[in-house]
Amino acid sequence: MEEEREIINKLMDELVTLDYDTHSDGYIIQMLQDIGLKRLNWARVLSHSSIDNMMKNPTEGKTFPSRSFVYKPCEKMDLFIKLCDNFYLPIIFLKSNKTEPVYKKEIYMDYLYVFTSKTNNKSVLYLGKDIQTVLQKKIINQYTKRIRNEINNLNMNLLKIDENKRGLKVRSNIELYHSGERIESTNYFTHADRDKALKNVIQFMFKKFEGIRIRKEFDKHRNALEEMVAAEEMTESNI
Repeated sequence: MEEEREIINKLMDELVTLDYDTHSDGYIIQMLQDIGLKRLNWARVLSHSSIDNMMKNPTEGKTFPSRSFVYKPCEKMDLFIKLCDNFYLPIIFLKSNKTEPVYKKEIYMDYLYVFTSKTNNKSVLYLGKDIQTVLQKKIINQYTKRIRNEINNLNMNLLKIDENKRGLKVRSNIELYHSGERIESTNYFTHADRDKALKNVIQFMFKKFEGIRIRKEFDKHRNALEEMVAAEEMTESNI
């Protein structure tokens, strides 16, 4: 477990020190390999739903080797790491010329985000839940679902009147962005909760390790109990 902790510490150090130039595919992939993670070319066999299943049901990821990663595994995330059993880490990388990012896809509450600004030439780390509240996520998801349904209906109606046989359709790409009268509310580098967000990332990692420790203790006691019950049953059968 200590080796895994060391890898996470190195990963956090590397991510938080990314600048605009080093925030690139080649640099990140090499960095991950240098800190002790193995790259898997599994992008074609992974989907967001399969990754989600692994994180919810760790037994689903038994074939996924520990201390390994998949870069660009699906359109929903940029990096997926399995450090050890029950420790999965999805990461999304964002870059912008400004001091705040634009989200072109859904914000996931327990994903790690790494945002790099060209203006500041620095990076900040945070979890999705430090940007978006549960209620905001619920309302946005309801809205986007309704919009998708309306666009699907619109496209079906367009096909019905497609006399030119061109297959013309409508696509809506919803973006999440920041806006406010005061720059303090949008600037990720001067925001009052910047340090709090980073502390939440560190605490999030700590809880993952603590959960693994508790699970191992539980499995140890359960196995001992099962062995004791089996021994008693064998003794009774021999009487």
